[in-house]
Amino acid sequence: MARRGSWRRRIVLLLTLAMVAGGIYTAVAFLQRSETLITERCTATGSGGDDLSTDQAANAALITAVAVRRGLPARAASIALATSMQESKLRNIGHGDQGDRGAQSSGRKTARKTARKTARKSSRKKTTKQSR
Repeated sequence: MARRGSWRRRIVLLLTLAMVAGGIYTAVAFLQRSETLITERCTATGSGGDDLSTDQAANAALITAVAVRRGLPARAASIALATSMQESKLRNIGHGDQGDRGAQSSGRKTARKTARKTARKSSRKKTTKQSR
């Protein structure tokens, strides 16, 4: 009988340790994903101001840097940021269409469209000036 009781204690102890370890793992995973616990923030001032987490600020900086590197007007970067904020809240999301995932893809598409429109407008102005 003494042997039987010690095996039961060991099994109960192992199950208890497994449950505690699982609880700790779950708590840590939840805390890492929680947005309310992020202390680092970037605040954009303007008409109303908006708080961005560090990954959102990094994505916004990347979208703006691409627009600047391509020599696009500031309006193109603003439109790209607004589109990305509307579509994905400046986050890289893991679902949706394969060609349209996350903040950068929507921002790049919008920047390209704006650049094409700006180029067309400027070429029309040059053509109109030359014909006069």
